[in-house]
Amino acid sequence: MKKCNFYVFLVGVCLIFSSCCCQRQCGAESQKEVNICNKTVATVRDYRSLDGCKYLLELEDGRFLNPINLDLSFQNEGVKICVDFVSLRMPSVCMKGKVVELKSIIAL
Repeated sequence: MKKCNFYVFLVGVCLIFSSCCCQRQCGAESQKEVNICNKTVATVRDYRSLDGCKYLLELEDGRFLNPINLDLSFQNEGVKICVDFVSLRMPSVCMKGKVVELKSIIAL
């Protein structure tokens, strides 16, 4: 009876540790780049007066996106656009908004 309890305990411990390892690996992958694709309406805002900033995208809820590849044809204050983007985990000199890479952009 004692051996049976010991083996059940041992199997339980092995399962717990194996699940923790998987979560660590998944967490390490998500640290590199978080893929969050959205089709979102935004307004282009000119923040060139702030150090390190260029054109930012203001979302309808008031949050900002800092695109690394905004096309010159869309770099005008107040332009309404629809964007599909990938959120990147990288620092920004601008310190305003989440750094994103635009996958598609359509003028509204």
